[in-house]
Amino acid sequence: MPRLATAGPVARILDEIQRRPVRSLLIAAGTGYLAAGGLATTLTARLLGTSARIALRLAIVPVFVGAFERLLSAEEPITSDPSNSSNIHKEIQS
Repeated sequence: MPRLATAGPVARILDEIQRRPVRSLLIAAGTGYLAAGGLATTLTARLLGTSARIALRLAIVPVFVGAFERLLSAEEPITSDPSNSSNIHKEIQS
């Protein structure tokens, strides 16, 4: 699609709609939902809750997987023996 040659905010918005129509439609739908009072509904609370759970899983699971991999690949086993605390310090520093 040809680019608009005119300058100005309306021309930039129209150009953005031509370049990314799906994104523009989602932005317009979200704006309409908020403008119609959809922010204080049960649906919004559920969507935000589900989104937060998914985001936490995506952020936390790799951290735990990495920690478990480091524990499993440690050269010396980590023990709770106080006389062998050097292993714990090595694991914390890595």
